[in-house]
Amino acid sequence: MIGSRVQAAIDLAAAELPALARHSAGSEKVAAALERLVGTPTACVVLATVA
Repeated sequence: MIGSRVQAAIDLAAAELPALARHSAGSEKVAAALERLVGTPTACVVLATVA
């Protein structure tokens, strides 16, 4: 699930820059994928540190 801060930033940018928002439709999916991509190795590092 996309983080609330990321979603807030996407919503704010869309409200302030409607022309840009039209060209960035679907950015929520990209942001969610990037969050998962970063979150997985971070979780692994935390697990390795705790173990």
